[in-house]
Order: sequence, then C-alpha cells, then structure tokens
Amino acid sequence: MTTAKSEYLYRLTLAAAITAAAFTVFLILLGWAVLSGIHLVSISVFLSIAAVVILTSGIMYLLLWMTLLYRSISMYLHTTRKIQKRGALAAPITGCAGGLQKEL
Repeated sequence: MTTAKSEYLYRLTLAAAITAAAFTVFLILLGWAVLSGIHLVSISVFLSIAAVVILTSGIMYLLLWMTLLYRSISMYLHTTRKIQKRGALAAPITGCAGGLQKEL
C-alpha cells in the first residue's frame, strides 16, 4: 500500500478516535447535567443523542476495522506473491524430523 494511503488511514483513524473521545466527554457532561437535575435537555432527548452517537461511533469503528483488516490481508497476499515469484516457495519441502531423508 502506498504511503499516501497509509497516511490517509492514519489520519482517518486519528480523527475517529478524537471524535469518539469528544462525544464521550459530551455525553458524560450531558448525562451528569440530566442526572443532577439541570434541565438542559429532557431525558428522552439525552437518550436519543446518546443512541445516535454510540451507533455512529460503532459503525465508524467497524468500517475502519474492516479497512485495516483488508489492508493487512492485501499486504500479506502481496508479499506472498512476491516470494512465490522469486521461487522461494516453489521448491518442494522434503525431509523428515531429523533433517535427513532415507531413500528406499
């Protein structure tokens, strides 16, 4: 994978982590305000906001995880193909546990 794509994925992951942290702090403060009796929003509005934020964060992290998993598999397959083209994996593996093979 090129460096530009790696940098893009890194920045996307960092943005997702910062966004999730900010939403977590927001939900904690809003939840504290609701529970302490400060009527900034009603409990139903708070729960709706929390549900949307949690669902969105979960979907975002699932997509990022799938992207990173795809990247890892692609890099593994690319490396394996490179080794096979060189012939390192094309040679048959012979021998036994002792390292010697008896001819019958």
